[in-house]
Amino acid sequence: KTSYLADTLKSPATSLYQAASLCIWRPKSNGKGIQLMMGVQRSNDLLALFGGPRDPSDQSAVDAAMRVFHQQTCHKLDAETLTQIRQMLFSDTDRRIFWKHEWLRVWFYYQMSFDYEIVANFARNNTNTTVMKSLHWIDFAKLYKSVYVTGTALKIGAGGASHSLQDEVVGFLLHEQNRKYLIDLHAQYGGDMALIAPKFGGRIRQSLTAFTQLPKAIRLDVLSPLTHTILYNRWLECDVLREVDDVHVLCSMVNSVCPEISGNFLLYFTGAQSFKHSTQQFAINTIPAFKTLQTRLRNSSESVQLVTRLHVLPTFVVSEQFKGVSFACRAQHVSWKTIQPQNDEEKAPEDWRRQND
Repeated sequence: KTSYLADTLKSPATSLYQAASLCIWRPKSNGKGIQLMMGVQRSNDLLALFGGPRDPSDQSAVDAAMRVFHQQTCHKLDAETLTQIRQMLFSDTDRRIFWKHEWLRVWFYYQMSFDYEIVANFARNNTNTTVMKSLHWIDFAKLYKSVYVTGTALKIGAGGASHSLQDEVVGFLLHEQNRKYLIDLHAQYGGDMALIAPKFGGRIRQSLTAFTQLPKAIRLDVLSPLTHTILYNRWLECDVLREVDDVHVLCSMVNSVCPEISGNFLLYFTGAQSFKHSTQQFAINTIPAFKTLQTRLRNSSESVQLVTRLHVLPTFVVSEQFKGVSFACRAQHVSWKTIQPQNDEEKAPEDWRRQND
């Protein structure tokens, strides 16, 4: 009873599936990697793959996936094309299927060499009642970096809006089986692996082979003490609200993944704002301050976020320990920001509370 990636649904438990999805991909036209077809959901503005719950009319998981895909693409494809895709999902020798036992959910990989102008003509066929309000081909490199490197939302198009990923998509990509398969496809079709690797001293988030609840994590933004911009990211695979007892444990964990800082740092939380552009910063420097932060997070929208962002500001730097990281900058880029830490709930201004609630 485990999750697996295979060419067939080999486990008897798959007959109990509760939901089915399609992961539609294609090689990029410029020969530099792959793209996934995704939609922005109308109800929450999240980027999602095509998928949905099982219906009594579905005779198989393939039927469920095809039914939902047809609905969510505004019935763009004709019956003959749908039949061809359905047959490929059933019997193609190169097909791949991911079964997540914990969720009783199945994903079918499908290479769409010709997109039938589904994405290009979606706006013409779209109505206000459809699940998706827009469709897009999303570069796998952007998806990978969003989940494993930066933890940030994806910006669609030049000057377009940013969208977070649906939880099911994050769970799908966090599985090591899918990560490896998509990475291999990306490299096979010309993707530059160096472009999706963390910069400087950053590290990727850990992938998993099994989980029931979506794992939460802390993303550490290691800042330049000169410019207050992010040098690189590190990850703590834990839930700051439930799995960290006090600030000493938290600092010890930071030290374990950022040994080059040697304990010489300050921790801050600024909500959704970047440190450089934040007006106030919550300093995490005492046990009461950390407890206050946990209470605020628990009582705000941050409690449902999968990734909590904390800023690590080095106070003493030994450059030899920061291998591959340059602190050089021009004079005009030096930050003269006045840090205004807040860690006493009674003194915290009301606008900070409103900003983070």
